[in-house]
Amino acid sequence: MRTDSLSAAREAVRYLIGLGHTDLGMICGPVSMPTAAQRAAGFREACAEAGLVVRPECLREGFLGTEGGYAAMCEVLDLPRRPTAVFSFNNMLAIGALRAVRERGVRIPADLSLVTFDDMELFPFVDPPLTAIAQPAYEIGAEAGRVLFDLLENGADAERPDVVLSTELRIRESCAPVGGV
Repeated sequence: MRTDSLSAAREAVRYLIGLGHTDLGMICGPVSMPTAAQRAAGFREACAEAGLVVRPECLREGFLGTEGGYAAMCEVLDLPRRPTAVFSFNNMLAIGALRAVRERGVRIPADLSLVTFDDMELFPFVDPPLTAIAQPAYEIGAEAGRVLFDLLENGADAERPDVVLSTELRIRESCAPVGGV
């Protein structure tokens, strides 16, 4: 059971590109992790489809916590020419990124658009409300229960279908057209 991280990341980046962003950044955890690799691939695919060249210095890998997001976003913000939009791989990285943005006086979305994977209940209430990819938490839990029940009933060797759950891009106020706020 999994969500389609590649397609979801591609959708989020296409959304940024649709707003006119052509200089994109990405903050992520270790790309040795399968979901991180899929999200990076989705980011790169969306950029390639649009004919965008991603500057290597705009791609930052950090630890998968708030401190990793903070450090990665500081590196992005310190670039001589920072991107106009950043895609964050998960909610904890995004929270750290928000701290860096606020400390540096960067305004979201006027100066920088930000979208993240993994919506949180608090994201509609941060300032500005954060655009995020939502994973179906209830369905993930229900499917995990079914898998566990199947394991108990049929054993570890039983064949299980690959269940891919859909995601939803929740558009809020952390993204804006280039120069549009």
